[in-house]
Amino acid sequence: MPRSVQSSVARLGPKMIFIALQLVYLSALVVYILLKWSKYAGLPEGFPPGPPSVPLFGVLPFIAGGDFREAIEKWREEYGDVVGVRLGSDLAVVLSDYNAIET
Repeated sequence: MPRSVQSSVARLGPKMIFIALQLVYLSALVVYILLKWSKYAGLPEGFPPGPPSVPLFGVLPFIAGGDFREAIEKWREEYGDVVGVRLGSDLAVVLSDYNAIET
């Protein structure tokens, strides 16, 4: 290692080096999460409309009182017989009427 680099590292001390490494790790983690979220935010073309969702949890926080059936009925009134939802990080389509299925 060149002498100027060695003296710079020696002046920083172990605590400062540790903090700098933590900042690098945290920055990399933030970039990774943003990239994952940007992938998560997109929906496939032609995906049916549905309720808003949050990363990692999907629509689960919006299900009032944990009654999934009631939530589906509410979404049917608002979005129609075919509703696109995120359950966690997975996409799902809820069909409320047999006649809504297209072959």
